[in-house]
Amino acid sequence: MFQPNVEGERISPDAAAAAVVAEIAHNCPSGAIGYERHDGGPAEAAPVVTLVTVRENGPLAVRAQGAIAGGHSQNKPYCDGSHSKVGFRAD
Repeated sequence: MFQPNVEGERISPDAAAAAVVAEIAHNCPSGAIGYERHDGGPAEAAPVVTLVTVRENGPLAVRAQGAIAGGHSQNKPYCDGSHSKVGFRAD
């Protein structure tokens, strides 16, 4: 499903079963991988516990149900690098 060191598409989710793709998303440590099922299977659910991780000199990685007001990204809910322009620093 993942093809490192290639030009173009590096992720081919159609190359794996839906359950495998869902399991990979659930185990993604950053929460960057998500999914939307089109096969009638269960939808991705928010975690039971809100998880917030401070990335080194970067944004907060939040995995939760709901919305966050504020922040600097102009591409919410995704990071666009705006935190570096406003001097965000993690210890």
